[in-house]
Amino acid sequence: MLVLLGAGYIMHFRVLERHFTPLLPALVFVVGRGLTAAWSGRHWIFKLLTCGFVALSVVSCLEVRFAVRHKKDDYRDAAAVANEALRNGRIVWWNAGLHGAAYYHLPLSSDPDMRNRAVWLLNPNPGTLSSLPPPEIIIASKSDMFDDQGVLAEYVRKTPYVKSASFPAFMLWQRKADRTERQDGR
Repeated sequence: MLVLLGAGYIMHFRVLERHFTPLLPALVFVVGRGLTAAWSGRHWIFKLLTCGFVALSVVSCLEVRFAVRHKKDDYRDAAAVANEALRNGRIVWWNAGLHGAAYYHLPLSSDPDMRNRAVWLLNPNPGTLSSLPPPEIIIASKSDMFDDQGVLAEYVRKTPYVKSASFPAFMLWQRKADRTERQDGR
């Protein structure tokens, strides 16, 4: 854990919870040994603490599964918006995962000349964005994974895009002129 945190500090890399996943078996082993030792303790308070820990852990797991604030990424709605835009001949930039797009049948391409396909951007650089035709819609998810240098976010700030919708873990931006035309019914 210290090595991971140290590497993150030295390399100016944001260390997130998911980076500690490989340590889970060791953590489960240590917690299991601790619970076994507490349960076999002579005092009744140790059994009470063990039961309390297990009960709170179950409640925590249920909250992660069912609480609205832990709702999963909404690839379905984001892909539906992108597919609709592609059917209408619009240019779409997709800054999110490949697997979710594939699952919801969103055709992606890294080649901007492909028609009826969203342009897939993974951690783009300024040169990449300037070489692409400007999109009507930008769909982005989890900037720490898909826009780690903030290049796409900076592009959105500097160009005439407005937030048109959001889904869990997704932001959708649309060019101001396109949004105004659609609101006016043109």
